[in-house]
Amino acid sequence: MATLTTLPQDTGTATALDLKVADAVWIATAVLHQQHPAAPGFERKEIADKVAEMKLTRGQPTSVWQHIDRHCVANRPAQTNRRRDLYNPPRSGLRRLFKPGDWYVPEREGAPYHPVWTDLPPQFRKLEKWYEDWCGEEEDTLLSLAGLGKGTWQGVDAVEHIRQLREGWGE
Repeated sequence: MATLTTLPQDTGTATALDLKVADAVWIATAVLHQQHPAAPGFERKEIADKVAEMKLTRGQPTSVWQHIDRHCVANRPAQTNRRRDLYNPPRSGLRRLFKPGDWYVPEREGAPYHPVWTDLPPQFRKLEKWYEDWCGEEEDTLLSLAGLGKGTWQGVDAVEHIRQLREGWGE
């Protein structure tokens, strides 16, 4: 799996990239996931610090914080921004990237949950493949039960089985 565990190559300027704040937050969180694959999520300050360290946006630190805290968090009520980039695992206070299948506030239905890949600078384009792979890593435990025990009823006539179960009910 391709990773972006190192900071992108210098863009030739000492200034920040001019990414949208939401995209900067998503990229910083993705990099943290790559650097700490076993972590269930990250403190909001960790994500904000990674955005600043990587110089991903010219957005104000307060704007970055608001996106991490609320604007981009799928399972928090939407306020001005409906994106679903991040997910707040219950009772954790952490943030991780949103995965399709995560629960989200209904008012965020249809909102994006990752950057528009073609809008990203070239050094971040490989995050699309990484994200697709990352989203597929965890198997849904309920879905993994599909088909379990299907051979148990093979060859059994359902109507006859019910008739036998009901014998003697009226006695």
